[in-house]
Amino acid sequence: SAESAVLVYTSAANPTAVFTRTVSLEMEPPCEPRSVSVLRDLGQGTVTLRARASLLLPFEMNSDPKYLRENVEVACKRLKERLQPEVLALKLEGCGSLLRRCSPESTLQDLVDQSGDGGGRRRRSKEAQDVLNLAVLVQSTGDAAVESCGLSCTPVIHYQRKVFRSASVVLPLDVVCAVGLDEPPAAVVDLLARQLANQLDQMACCIARFTRAEHACAPEAFHFLPAECGHWTTVIYPGGVSEDDLVRYRRELHRLLLLPADRPLFRRANAHAFPEDLAAEPYLRNTHVGLAPPPGATEVRLVRGQYAYRHYLQDRMDDNGWGCAYRSLQTIVSWFRLQGYTDCPVPTHREIQQALVDVGDKPASFVGSRQWIGSQEVGYCLNRLLQVESRTMFVSSGSELPTKSRELLAHFENHGTPIMIGGGMLAHTILGVAFNDKSGETHYLVLDPHYTGGEDLAVIQNKGWCGWKAASFWDQNAFYNLCLPQRPTLI
Repeated sequence: SAESAVLVYTSAANPTAVFTRTVSLEMEPPCEPRSVSVLRDLGQGTVTLRARASLLLPFEMNSDPKYLRENVEVACKRLKERLQPEVLALKLEGCGSLLRRCSPESTLQDLVDQSGDGGGRRRRSKEAQDVLNLAVLVQSTGDAAVESCGLSCTPVIHYQRKVFRSASVVLPLDVVCAVGLDEPPAAVVDLLARQLANQLDQMACCIARFTRAEHACAPEAFHFLPAECGHWTTVIYPGGVSEDDLVRYRRELHRLLLLPADRPLFRRANAHAFPEDLAAEPYLRNTHVGLAPPPGATEVRLVRGQYAYRHYLQDRMDDNGWGCAYRSLQTIVSWFRLQGYTDCPVPTHREIQQALVDVGDKPASFVGSRQWIGSQEVGYCLNRLLQVESRTMFVSSGSELPTKSRELLAHFENHGTPIMIGGGMLAHTILGVAFNDKSGETHYLVLDPHYTGGEDLAVIQNKGWCGWKAASFWDQNAFYNLCLPQRPTLI
């Protein structure tokens, strides 16, 4: 009943294979992790399956944690009996195909070929992976359904009269796994059935641990795909419990998976954004993905993590001609939100102005105006709203900016945050730097907040609203200030 995690490791005898082992988070792991390698081609020949179902878990409440856990486990066992592979069917979203142990398809590839694109318009992000969404169905009649209950005789009803408190929790089962395309349907259904049963156990453990008095805990599954791992990690978190109360749990996950202990990777905000999640968002994410670095670059450093592209005329706000720095600040705040550093919402123009008034930088009349702000004001707002420190860099002209190339490379290497640059009455966001150590030439990956069109990734990239710019892009005679947000250290 202890909390557990999956330890991923390799063997010296077979260094190209990846093995997993379930370990307890309350005990030392059976093998101490020492090093980690991300196998970039691990996903070749596979498809990601995501199976979801909502099941009602009724159980008897009890003030004694021991008996509460037993009651939840008994109720969970009943649900698992309904999820046996023999009675399980998985309906492929977007078409009528059913995946069962007795499916006529010889391999999973045959089912993938039937799925097509589901008739939907896959939106925008070149990072989006192919994911097959499956709805979990359970056969409730017929011989297979009866046999799965384990009943070989007439059922006996035990009737007991007593007063007790009951609770019901909807379990949002949500499992993700990468499966080989050459796997037969029976093996895939067996795998998903095991994953669903395993997640039921994890949710039962979560309910038993975090249920208090009259309030039954509602667990939820979050899927993570950290770049440092290269594989899926699913974590069950209790609803209503703050991130601060889960620090110990996350720290142990970082240790077991050999992940850096200075940045959040398993906060709720770090959860992987699936294609349907991105399609529901009003803003584009990571518009630089897919852009090749300039030829000849020997060192390339990019923003690390996710951000939302904020630009003119979004949110029904006409800031054309004066709001570019506001939009750059909003992009930076979105980075801190999506990396899990803050729960603070992306501020509106008025909230940005009010923050500057609150710190004493602007008079009260500034709120509601159409006045510009610069890189220093962006730094003030980050500190006021997010408690994030920033470093300010000054150059006397655009022609001097290449002399700061090494410093900018170091910033993206150590912090990975977007940079706001202001000068010549314009503001931009720098997402990366490409440096040629032979010629000394520097290119900058620039995100332009002056864009006024729709959320069309092709237009944004092809028209240069997000793209690599040579040093000549900057006004050679105007001075520039750069705001370099510093990444906080936390998990």
